Amino acid sequence: MTDILKMFDDDFFPIGFARPQKIVFNTNKLQDMNPAHWKKTENGYVGIFKTLGCDDIKLTLEDYGIKLLASGEVFGNKYDTTLELPINKEILNNIIEIKYETKLGITKIEIILQEPEKKRIKINGEYVGLTESKDAQKVTA
Repeated sequence: MTDILKMFDDDFFPIGFARPQKIVFNTNKLQDMNPAHWKKTENGYVGIFKTLGCDDIKLTLEDYGIKLLASGEVFGNKYDTTLELPINKEILNNIIEIKYETKLGITKIEIILQEPEKKRIKINGEYVGLTESKDAQKVTA
């Protein structure tokens, strides 16, 4: 019986450790399969992105949106992340500034948009109302 358990130990615990049984993270809408979250602000948009283990962040503005390249080294291990963040053309064409900062493996990107121009609309028309009829009598005092 002991030999059978040792066989499973080697398969499930290749170096003596198994996968965690219960994992709970408060990731504030960031997930492994979706490492990005955008929200609208008064001046534009703010995005939060997973860049775990990275402290060297570079952003470039591309035809499709923003490209984020991140790299770093922690405890002798190298980490890197590449995120291509597509942005709607209407938003992309109205960007006036992009700010970003990284803290504890999370990168925040703030997109500032130009104020939309208020359109002036010319209104044309004419007043159509009651007119004096030919048969109307004029009253004079």
